Amino acid sequence: LVIGFIAWLTEPVYGVGDMAVLLVRQIGIGLAAGLAVGFGAAWLGPRLRLTSDGLYPVFSLATAALAFGLAGSLHGSGFLAVYLAGLALADSRMGGKRALVAFHEGLGWVAQLGLFFVLGLLVFPSQLLDVALKGTVLAVFLAVVARPIAVFVAMLPFDFSAREKLVLGWAGLRG
Repeated sequence: LVIGFIAWLTEPVYGVGDMAVLLVRQIGIGLAAGLAVGFGAAWLGPRLRLTSDGLYPVFSLATAALAFGLAGSLHGSGFLAVYLAGLALADSRMGGKRALVAFHEGLGWVAQLGLFFVLGLLVFPSQLLDVALKGTVLAVFLAVVARPIAVFVAMLPFDFSAREKLVLGWAGLRG
């Protein structure tokens, strides 16, 4: 969608139809590449007899890189491909699961720390007072009004009582 909207803004002849074709192509190719690489890795993973549990995270990263690269080279969504390949690989009976889980949990923490460090570098304390009131009003509106309404709308097709929907709408406010 980001690529489509950027093209829509920068190219005068780019229209909604072009954006729809781009979206279908990105999802279709990403889906096919992710499932192909994921099922291939899920088939290969249990057959591997690696000498160290530390090599299984290397295999999972190689799987992710292959899925992303294949989808990207075919002009598909690499992110969707990696996600689907990861799901397929996680569902396999591959060895070294404990090492894989520990490695990816650590990698997730490092990624979060890096993200918040970079976001912190983008904050200018001298400019915070200018946006403090607007930001607080927006945050309160999103938490108190928009989220509960979105939950009520999303839960319409399901058989939940109003009390259950209210709990679901406010459950995210604890953190």
